[in-house]
Amino acid sequence: MNDKDIRLSNGELLNVNVNFYTLKLISDLDIEKLQTKMEKAKTEEQKNKIGMDITGKMIYVILRSNGKMVNEEEAMMLIPIDPTEINNLFSEFGRKVEAFKKKEEFKRQVTS
Repeated sequence: MNDKDIRLSNGELLNVNVNFYTLKLISDLDIEKLQTKMEKAKTEEQKNKIGMDITGKMIYVILRSNGKMVNEEEAMMLIPIDPTEINNLFSEFGRKVEAFKKKEEFKRQVTS
């Protein structure tokens, strides 16, 4: 197990890969809007519910970006139970998205 892999509830290890399709899916699913909504939530219960929705959508995005055919419901069933794994998912996903964006921006600057 790579320390950057995420263990899903079915035991499968998920490697976080980011590509253009990942960014498109993030936009299509309004994940950033959900994050803003979670930050504004007034109760811990609301934050937890929105957080689980975001986690399910992120797993869906990562699986689809890795070429796996799943729907959002199937992805929701794979949310890890361990809060540490969920935190690892958020951290690794954010790190990979930022690295991908920087790489693409560098490519644009070099080719301009």
